[in-house]
Amino acid sequence: MREEVVFPDPCVKAKMESARCMQPVAAVMVSRQGLINLDRNPVPGEIITDHHQPGTPMILVDWQLRDRIARGHIKIDPYDLKLVQPNSVDIRLGNHFVWYNPGSQVIDPYDKTSVTADVGETHANSFVLMPGQFVLAETLECIGLPDNIVATIEGKSSIARLGVTLHQTGGWIDAGFRGTITLEMANVNARPVKVYAGMPIGQLVFYTTERAENPYDKKTDAKYLDQRQATLSRYPGNKK
Repeated sequence: MREEVVFPDPCVKAKMESARCMQPVAAVMVSRQGLINLDRNPVPGEIITDHHQPGTPMILVDWQLRDRIARGHIKIDPYDLKLVQPNSVDIRLGNHFVWYNPGSQVIDPYDKTSVTADVGETHANSFVLMPGQFVLAETLECIGLPDNIVATIEGKSSIARLGVTLHQTGGWIDAGFRGTITLEMANVNARPVKVYAGMPIGQLVFYTTERAENPYDKKTDAKYLDQRQATLSRYPGNKK
């Protein structure tokens, strides 16, 4: 397989645009095993691809995901190799569901009693989302991230076309997070939709970043670290 070379300095990519950019730099060899520092300028004729500077955000692709999972940098349990997609990893629905029963009682984010009052809960192999219903669910997978990888949770097109949303706004997963992911599901369809525990329900997109100085697993106020089920809001813990 022919290796590809990229420059860590964007100045090099535009060297034909300005003579000021003509300065020696090191190159990086890209292979299926990862990035290899060449410590030299490329040989004439070597292929130049889009650069990626270490530390800048980059979406991990399939072979990078498989590599980081195999080496334990990204932890997914249970892990199914078939769920790795070109730019993401599919996640499956767990069997724990929590919802608010209809009523007129106001939910006060600073009042734990109102946040946890009049709540329904079940463990089931399937669940019917009624039109307009909001339910918290869990992922089957428990994940663990290092201090230099973050993730976002995204819906799957086929599920979205049924009118089921996967999260409201809480789709960000910090570096250092460990645990299952609580899904904020809703049915915007005019008809009920049935979902099943174990079905692929969404996907995680992983990004490399600089190493966080204070990742989620080191924060003293990490509210959802090591959560293992659909978890109600812990916002009342922010009250001073």
